[in-house]
Amino acid sequence: ATETQGLTTYTYDANFNITNQTTNTSSLPTITSSTGIPSALLDSSDASTTKVLVKNFDGGGSQTTYFASNGTLLGYSDTWSDSGYSNTNYNDAEWNYLGGSFNDTANGFSGSYFSTTQKDGSGNVTGYVDTGTDKQVDSDGNTVFERSFDFTYKTSWELQSLSLIHI
Repeated sequence: ATETQGLTTYTYDANFNITNQTTNTSSLPTITSSTGIPSALLDSSDASTTKVLVKNFDGGGSQTTYFASNGTLLGYSDTWSDSGYSNTNYNDAEWNYLGGSFNDTANGFSGSYFSTTQKDGSGNVTGYVDTGTDKQVDSDGNTVFERSFDFTYKTSWELQSLSLIHI
């Protein structure tokens, strides 16, 4: 059986398991900026051709769905804000966490954390890299502390190298 919800058509087997999912992205706009968005959510042939579908929620917050120009689902981001605090989290098409960022203007904190999978030319996983930043500013806008970090892991998640920079 098939069912269409909005732009997406689902195909089900006899046990109502989804066996296929396609989305007609021809009417969707392309991304306006790819800054800060994990590469896994951008069209690999040309990031500027990534299609986006944004759903805004009552009370604030939104979810953006990312598609390659050919309609392939790439993943999602969820954004919300509340009284000086905003947060965005990114997930791939299977809802695996890719990272996120936050900004707490009321308390002067901001930061980001992203995890990427390293692959060789054949697509084999060769390791993982976690990168991020943390920053705190005082009420006058002066930086109290700032750091960035990179942790590189082998495929077994054994730490291979690290870099921690206090600015």
